[in-house]
Amino acid sequence: EKEQERREREKQEEEKKKIAQKAEEKNKKRKEEEVKRRGELEREFVETGVMVQGSVVDWRGTYGFVKSRGRAAGLGRVFFHLSEVSNRPARKRFFNKGTKLEYTLERGRKEGTYMAMMVRVLQRGGEWEGTCSIEEGNKA
Repeated sequence: EKEQERREREKQEEEKKKIAQKAEEKNKKRKEEEVKRRGELEREFVETGVMVQGSVVDWRGTYGFVKSRGRAAGLGRVFFHLSEVSNRPARKRFFNKGTKLEYTLERGRKEGTYMAMMVRVLQRGGEWEGTCSIEEGNKA
């Protein structure tokens, strides 16, 4: 009887190993497909001068992150710096979430990251997209 229990446990362990191996193979294949897809997107958008549109998703003082629209969205969040924004009003120091931007993509400092260059705020009906806050001096 103990021999039968031991065989049963071994059989269960073998099944677990097979399931884990299949999951590992599936993950490896998914990662390979992701790398391939990202490579295609990089060739299409990064360092090509192609203008991409997106929306501000996070703002942190002098820099923020934008989420691209369309196929370029597959590259994830993109860093941008206030100094790269060419057409902002003179004292605009803040970008609200959702502000629409247009930019080109370059490689970021770390592998797999990107930064927006030649950034322009898109206008909507003659007004600036989103609202701007002026952060100058001490406000009560």
